[in-house]
Amino acid sequence: MAYITTWCPRCGRVELGVDDVTLVVSPWDPSGDMAWYVFDCVGCVERVVKRAERSAVSALTLAHAAVSIIPREVAERAGSGEQAPLTTDDLLDAMLWLRTCDEPGTAITGPRGATP
Repeated sequence: MAYITTWCPRCGRVELGVDDVTLVVSPWDPSGDMAWYVFDCVGCVERVVKRAERSAVSALTLAHAAVSIIPREVAERAGSGEQAPLTTDDLLDAMLWLRTCDEPGTAITGPRGATP
């Protein structure tokens, strides 16, 4: 069995088995910067989450550590050119509009018979 040496913020250096570590990656992140690994420290029993450099990702993959793939939505971030995220007020306004609207489908498709 392979052992992994890492660092706990409370206990310092710890040795873990491959089964004690989970690698979390995003296949939709082209830069490879969105990866981390998670383990429960054997010393203080605290859950530790650490950013995984490319070398750590390679080492954990070669050691056959468990891998979790994050959904694409986690990697989505609002860019500078995008609109702000929806607020609770936005959702309430939309719900009120749907209650009063005669044909809610027209908000998405446009009026019947209309061509773009």
